[in-house]
Amino acid sequence: VAHLPDKANNYLAPALSVLEKNT
Repeated sequence: VAHLPDKANNYLAPALSVLEKNT
């Protein structure tokens, strides 16, 4: 996600963290 804009990263980062916790 490093190549994505900060706005995209701001919502993707927490979403990915939640997904990782759920798995």
